[in-house]
Parts: sequence; structure tokens; C-alpha cells
Amino acid sequence: MNLGSGCFLLLRSRRVSGLLICLAALILLLTTPIIAQTRSDSTRPTKPGAPENSGQGIEINGALSESTVPKGQEIEFLLSISNHSPKPVFSLQLEQLFKEGLTVAATSWCDVTKLSNADNSPGPQALACGPIVPRLEPGQSILVSGRLSARAEHQKERVIASLTWDDGHTTSHSFTPLGELVIQSGWDQWRSSAGYDLVKDLTLPVVLLVLATALGFYDKHRENVRHRKQEELEERRKQDAELRAQTAQTWTSMLPESHKLATTYYMPIDAAASSALDELVNRDEALRAHDQPRQSVAEDRAFYYLLLMSRRLRALADKKGGWYFKNRTGEQLVARCLESFRVLFLNNPPEAQLKWSLAVGLIGITEKLGPFQVRVEGAGPEAQTLQEVRDYLRVWFFSSKYSLATLNLRAMRILLSFEMNRPYQYWYDRPEGVELDDEMKATLRTAAQKSASYPAIPNDAVEEYIREATSS
Repeated sequence: MNLGSGCFLLLRSRRVSGLLICLAALILLLTTPIIAQTRSDSTRPTKPGAPENSGQGIEINGALSESTVPKGQEIEFLLSISNHSPKPVFSLQLEQLFKEGLTVAATSWCDVTKLSNADNSPGPQALACGPIVPRLEPGQSILVSGRLSARAEHQKERVIASLTWDDGHTTSHSFTPLGELVIQSGWDQWRSSAGYDLVKDLTLPVVLLVLATALGFYDKHRENVRHRKQEELEERRKQDAELRAQTAQTWTSMLPESHKLATTYYMPIDAAASSALDELVNRDEALRAHDQPRQSVAEDRAFYYLLLMSRRLRALADKKGGWYFKNRTGEQLVARCLESFRVLFLNNPPEAQLKWSLAVGLIGITEKLGPFQVRVEGAGPEAQTLQEVRDYLRVWFFSSKYSLATLNLRAMRILLSFEMNRPYQYWYDRPEGVELDDEMKATLRTAAQKSASYPAIPNDAVEEYIREATSS
């Protein structure tokens, strides 16, 4: 097979790689030939340092269709052999192929199924094919080709072919390089592609664009959040200002009224209740000491203060209708404690409370203790009514209702004192507070329950009120 027929066959295969191989062979034929040195297999070894193609008159050139190939694909190789000697050579044969990561897929002069050691193991691959051409005449050139399959990726390495022939007397061999080859993995192929270069060139601008866009959105979001917080802050300030204005207006109108209620009604009621409780404590101490005179005096004085307290409570109900505190729960608890006291006070015999109501109308709202006691010890219907009610009270002091009624009266007095002084916390420059022991707290919780006259106060409102009063 000569050079022209080999190129013709490659062109008929319509493969671009074949055309490239032919062009490479023509270039190789025009370059300076590499003369192979002939030597005998057993008696004439090649001298160290001799050129690869230094045979006498045999010119061998080789080429690969690609210098870089992806793993799993095939490349073409081409061998151009010319006989420049004056005599023919025989049994021209491709003996070995030194390759790395390649297997011989096909050759143009033999069936690939006859290849031996067709794998991608390191080292030379020995071929079992027959001669490329049995006889190469003087001046004759041939061109042969084949295909190599890339099986394993590796960096750049040289692919070398080893050829042998004889001239009828001696056997010669020569090495010729086919070229350098890089077998790329998918990632290496991508990195060496124009697409990778494009992506690499565009990555930084795209990243900067994305970051700039993200920062723009972030700045806009942060600005929106800041603006929204400012609006919320302004709205809260506006609401606080309105609340302060309403509070100031309320205090401007209510503080004088609260002061008037406190001085006209609440303080007199608190004074009478406080004195009554003191006399009841004095009476209990005298009873435990078996001091009858002291006990009698304490009971008479307690009768006066309880009657005076009831008279002042009646005046409050007649003039104002009830309590007006700063806290609604405080109003309800004071009313409930007072109601519990009234239910327990002088509940036996049935006419005792009626007599007490009549006696309340017989004492002046500012009447003093001395004149009152003189009237009680006097004669006439009023004195008789007062004496009768006093006797009912002395019996009630020993009843089972006495202790619980006293607890409710004490709770009422504590809350009344707390509420009537709350409006003056800024005047006194300190908040008003109370001390409630467990017994007082239990009394308030019981009073807050539903009764015949009042609905129940919610538990959370009662507990919140107790926390507020005691924390102050």
C-alpha cells in the first residue's frame, strides 16, 4: 500500500481526523528523514546514543490525529514508511506499541481481533498481527493507519511505535514517536474547553453582579425595615403623647374630684373603721386577760365607731352612689369585702340588722364619742333603741361569725386606705403600697367569688391587683 492509496482510503472514510493524518504524513515526508539503523537481533545491538530512525535507507514517520483526547474516545494514528535503499526489504512489521492508558482499537493492515494484550496496562503492547507489507521495493512508500482508544486519563506522554524488518540477510528494528498525548477526564476536558474559559471569565463579573444586586436588595430591605421601625416608633410616640395628654386631662379633672371624695368621704370612713378595729383588738385582749371592765369599755367604744362608720358609708351611698378609685378591681374588692361584712354582721336574731339600720340614723356623721355615750345612757325611744342594738352587738361578739366578719372589715379598710392614697404618689414622691399576709389574700380571693349581690371577679384580675398593690 503506497502513500496515495492510504490517503485515498482515509478520505473515503469521510473522517476529518483521517484528512488531518494525511496532511501530517505529507508534512513528515517533506521534513528531514530519520534514518533507521539496521542491526541483527542477536549479533548487532543498537549503539547507545544512536538516533531512533537511523536504519540504512528506511524512513519512518508517525503522527497522531489529536494531542488531547477525552477519556473513552478514540484517536487515529498514522505511519509513513519509505524505502530509500537500493534493495527491497521484507517482513516490515509493527512489533510493539509503547503507550499509557491506550488500547489498539483497529489497524488498517490486520484484524483487531488478532491483537494480544489489548488493554490499558502500563508498558509496551506486543502485536500478533502479520507484516504490514511482506515486501517493500526500493523507492516505494506506504502509509498505514489505526485507531487507539483512550481508557485511562493521564498527563502528557509520548506514544512510541517499534518496527522490524529484514533485508534478506539481517533483521533490523527502529523506534519512531507518534506524538505526545494527553488523556483528559470529563473535568479536565471541561477545564480546557472554551466554555470553561468563558465561565471563568464571566464568573467574577456575574458574582460581583449578583453580590451587588443582593446588596442592593439588602440595603433596600434594611432601609424599609428602618423606615417601618421609625414609623412604628413615631406611632408609639404619638399614642404615648395622646395617652399622656388624656391622662393629664383626666388627672386635671379627676384629681380634684378624687381629693374631694377622699377628704369628704373616704378618710372619715377609714378613720371610723380603723378605730373600730383597734377597739375590737383591745376587746379581744381584755377578754383573754379576763378584764371585764376593760372589755366592757372596748365594746362600748367599738359600738360607737361601727355605728359611725355605717353612718358615713350611708352618706357616701346617698351622695355619690359608691366608690371611685383609680383601679376598677380595687373598687370591686372594697365593695365585696364590705358586703361580706354586712352579711356576717348582726345576723341573729333577724330583727337585729333592722334595729341596726334604725340606730345608724340616730348618730350624727360627725358626732363625737362623749356626747354619743351620754345619749345612749339617757332615756327616751332613741336611747332605748341604741341600748337594744348595743346589747345585740355584745351577743354577736361571741358568735361564730365575728372572726370572719372582722377579717373582711380589716381587708376593706386596708384596700380603702391604699386606693384613697394612690392618686398622691407623685405628691409624696413614692408609690403607695400595702402589706397583705396570706390570711388577707385568702380573704380577698374569697370575697371576689360570686355572691347573691355581685358577680364573680376574674381570678387573673384579682391576682394582678394583689401583685400590683404588694409590689408598690
